[in-house]
Amino acid sequence: MSKREKDEGDAVADEHVRLSTHPEAVASVKRMRARCGLAGFAVVLVLCLMAGVPAFDATFRALIAGVVAHLAGWYVSIAVWRQVIRQQASQAAEAYNARIRKARQDAADRAAAALSAQQAAEAEAQASWSATIGR
Repeated sequence: MSKREKDEGDAVADEHVRLSTHPEAVASVKRMRARCGLAGFAVVLVLCLMAGVPAFDATFRALIAGVVAHLAGWYVSIAVWRQVIRQQASQAAEAYNARIRKARQDAADRAAAALSAQQAAEAEAQASWSATIGR
């Protein structure tokens, strides 16, 4: 397989919907990661200081909790956005299929109208021809 054929194969694979190409998802995931990390840090720092833990230990524990909350928020937001994007893709597919069905139905209706108009014209021509011969 040549390099060009491999590149063309990669182009086909790039047609899939990705979380990294969805602008709302990317921004939302970044916000969620930041908020979860800060919230985890703040909650653990406040709780440790209220419990009487020394400031250095409380800060260290808060940093660890912030990192864990950051990663947990990242995982949860990615899982949520995957479901949202799947739903959006299925809705887009349903809308596309509905447009296709409507277009096909409209084409069939136009064809039926044209056929009935043609049959009416043929019947009128036949009646006119019969009237002319019948005289």
